[in-house]
Amino acid sequence: MLIWDLLGGWPGGFLAQKHLRHKTVKRSYQACFWGIVALYQLGALDYLNEWVLIKRAVALVAAQ
Repeated sequence: MLIWDLLGGWPGGFLAQKHLRHKTVKRSYQACFWGIVALYQLGALDYLNEWVLIKRAVALVAAQ
């Protein structure tokens, strides 16, 4: 399930796909899965940059 990938289990989901060939053909699942991976990578980069993106987003919301 994608909810487990979203909650932090995407490395395990990736390994299961490769080892068990689970959902490797289903394009909609793959698109969601890689979207989740991209979000985690963006979050990691934002963390390394001292949360610049999050701070900007909060400032935009607060300004409205």
